Amino acid sequence: MTDAVAHVARKPLADVSEEEFLRDLISHLRHDEAVAKEVPEGIGLECFPQRTVNGFKLDLFGLYHNVCARGGFPVEHNGSAAKVPWSWSKEIFMGMANYTSTHRCTSVGHDLIQSYRKYLLSYEIAHPEDVNKTGKAPTGEVPRGAQTARVRMAGVGGDKRRRTGEGSGRKRREG
Repeated sequence: MTDAVAHVARKPLADVSEEEFLRDLISHLRHDEAVAKEVPEGIGLECFPQRTVNGFKLDLFGLYHNVCARGGFPVEHNGSAAKVPWSWSKEIFMGMANYTSTHRCTSVGHDLIQSYRKYLLSYEIAHPEDVNKTGKAPTGEVPRGAQTARVRMAGVGGDKRRRTGEGSGRKRREG
């Protein structure tokens, strides 16, 4: 995070809608020289972020809520995340709108860590009040994205992926 990124007052996280969160995040990222290129001027909520997980636009709202509810991003040592008592690929991913019970994402934990670092870590640092400091796991359902995350991204696999029971690739190529 650069010194130019100032903490801007915002409603408590629990009172912020997904749209308000994304608008605030985009504004924050545009003022952070290290990641401003990820949010070019003119990009709208429907195109942000361009990163996908499980064929859907990355649910930054759900990812942020889930990590903050568990105490925030783990303190890094030598460039790698510290051990946490929760699983990125289980608890965090399952709490996001990107999750489906039939997903085949094999590197989802790694992808979520990298995406959090890229899009959300400086935002979390600017909003320390969002982080649950009790050290206790969330007891209720944590908010997840609704409108933006469940949109399949065009040209990113999505509907072109093979579904179980559609036959072999060989039969499709010969057909």
